[in-house]
Amino acid sequence: SGHSRVSYMWHYAPAMHEKSRCGYVGLKNLGATCYLNSLVQQLFLIPEFRAAILALQIEPPAPASATDAASDLSAADEPGGGDVLYYLQAMFGYLHESEKRWYDTRDFCGAFRDCENLPLNPSVQMDVDEFLNMLFEKLEAGVGGGR
Repeated sequence: SGHSRVSYMWHYAPAMHEKSRCGYVGLKNLGATCYLNSLVQQLFLIPEFRAAILALQIEPPAPASATDAASDLSAADEPGGGDVLYYLQAMFGYLHESEKRWYDTRDFCGAFRDCENLPLNPSVQMDVDEFLNMLFEKLEAGVGGGR
């Protein structure tokens, strides 16, 4: 009994973390993020959309400082959507180049703010159409209104 418990604790299966044979990388479901995952994967599979997102020159988000936390005015809180665009681009890059099985969307969820300026709660389901509209508003703001 004790032996099987020890072998289970040390079980290591690298193949469980490798990209699937079909060549695609998935997105980790953080609880109720299937709407986000399916939409982002569909957008990624549109070659022109993927190429446009990956070609953008985006500055990484500024690290949060103690002042930002105290004033609650971090870059992710701003309506422009720059951080969302950065993390979407990072996700697309990972989906395109990674040899791993899945990508963790936690950073994207933290940067994405709803209409009440709260980060996405991964354990709350959202309507995919509502999410798409909010995402495109943020993307449009992040690229400067379609320049």
